[in-house]
Amino acid sequence: MNNRVAYLISKRLSAEISENESRELNDWLANDPSLFETINLLEIAWKNQDVSFERDEARVKKLMERLRLGEYGIHAGNDLPEQGRKPLILSLKWWAAAAAVLAVLAFSFWKIADFSLKSEEKVMVKKGQEQNQVATRPGNRTHIELKDGTRVWLNADSKLTYKDFDNNATREVSLEGEAFFEIESNPDRPFIIKTEKARIKVTGTTLNVRDYPGERKAETSLLTGKAEVYEAEAPDKVYYLKPNEKVVFTEKSSGADIPGALAANPSPKPNLLKSEITPLKVDAIDNLLIETAWVHDQLAFFDESFREVADKMEKWYGVNIVFAYEELEDLRFSGKFKDESLTDALTALQFASPFQFETKNKTIIITKK
Repeated sequence: MNNRVAYLISKRLSAEISENESRELNDWLANDPSLFETINLLEIAWKNQDVSFERDEARVKKLMERLRLGEYGIHAGNDLPEQGRKPLILSLKWWAAAAAVLAVLAFSFWKIADFSLKSEEKVMVKKGQEQNQVATRPGNRTHIELKDGTRVWLNADSKLTYKDFDNNATREVSLEGEAFFEIESNPDRPFIIKTEKARIKVTGTTLNVRDYPGERKAETSLLTGKAEVYEAEAPDKVYYLKPNEKVVFTEKSSGADIPGALAANPSPKPNLLKSEITPLKVDAIDNLLIETAWVHDQLAFFDESFREVADKMEKWYGVNIVFAYEELEDLRFSGKFKDESLTDALTALQFASPFQFETKNKTIIITKK
């Protein structure tokens, strides 16, 4: 983060920002939308006083020393970033705000996206000599910290499988479902994420990966750092992601998408992929990234098909959604839900496009109106 921006954010959190500084910060935001996510996290942490230093005192002391030395773009002593040396007296409240900036930059979603589980039955952990496994059920989420310091947030109906990293040259995990990774940096030991459709290679970064078995789309969304994404079935194809970009792999039918293929192959393969790199999507109301809204306990979607929205709802609410008419799957929706029940969410969608739904146990049937 730019030195000046970190300083201005600290001033904003401590309510000591001047009118000119506020305009300057807004200009930075206009030119770099990725800052919305960081500032939103910081404001949540500051508002709820949810930046916890008790968990790792030694680590925090080290971070505070870096703060004093001017690392992370937050300067202490007699420096005002990017404005030359001049005497500077900052309030204790500003120092607390600066510490909050540092803590969120260092620990990111540690406490802010803290998923508390109502019972141990909702997360299954298996340990053995060969591998460890963490799995969540539909309707529930959790997070874990790996031995190398990497933190992983696991979305509903997902499974993470991994070996201990002690003696391995690379750090490798397998994912079924969706997870947000805050990967501990180690350029000498790459971190590999394997999914059904992709292989993702990073060293230290934050990213979101979604690849549910049975879903046609798989996404790798990069927030910070760099990432190399390979197609699982075509490892020679590599996609280089920059911050605020995602690569989307979509299954396509060879018969439906390739002229003449159906005649040559009456049983078209569904696992051929088409791919595209697109910018991450920012919600206009609260500036949260759509791709990582679930980390903030929000179900969000932007210009997605009803089938894609239904896929998310199935995991979120722990139900099965069936379409009585295939054409209904192609309806497009944008929206965001937090505390709404499934009935309330579907009722809200009805205002955008006409359809009906009925509930039978845990199965939702979508029909024409």
